[in-house]
Amino acid sequence: MDVVNRRHHQIIFSTHSSIMMDALPPEGRKLLIRGENGVDVFDSVTSTRVKTALSCGERGHTILCVEDDFAQSFLREILRRYDVHLLESVEIIPFGDAKAVLSAHNVLIKSGEKSIAVRDADQGVDKSQNIFALPGSLPPEKEVFCSKASKLKLSELYRFDAEAFLSSHPDMDHHEYFPRISGNLSCSREVLESDCIRGFLDDVGDDWSRDLCENIKKQII
Repeated sequence: MDVVNRRHHQIIFSTHSSIMMDALPPEGRKLLIRGENGVDVFDSVTSTRVKTALSCGERGHTILCVEDDFAQSFLREILRRYDVHLLESVEIIPFGDAKAVLSAHNVLIKSGEKSIAVRDADQGVDKSQNIFALPGSLPPEKEVFCSKASKLKLSELYRFDAEAFLSSHPDMDHHEYFPRISGNLSCSREVLESDCIRGFLDDVGDDWSRDLCENIKKQII
């Protein structure tokens, strides 16, 4: 992939290798599924993630398709606080960007599985197609990290100045916030994210995410 990027080659290849697919940008992935009426093409999604989702569906779980690992952790904690039994009846799987989430959702629906798409808050909602969005108005990393509660938690637990970090990195991609900070603090990214998510949700209260939880519950029952 490094050679391809350096020399600006365009290469088309087929693979089931998760390593190869993860090395590709989302727009470089195409999933082909042969159906009764020919071959359907789904953009941005990988076969390995779809296989994981299908195996969860076979065990009776409803699949919640989200964009990334942070959205997965965020939604998991939201549902745990709302109804732990609801959380136990679903499997939350990250698929990539918003386009990949829709592609995965459509693949699962075509395969006869129960699927709900939950994209970031800056994306659209279509309840008739079981397409929802996380609460708030920003991508979840920004929603959490830029909150007063998260900044306070980082200061209390890690003596970390989030305001100074944001001021010194004004153009940083929000996906890099927690990986960069965890590296600077030599701590687990997952634990750092969890501390901030819990602090944020404690502050906003249960009503903040109630509509999403109730919409998900309606589709499962």
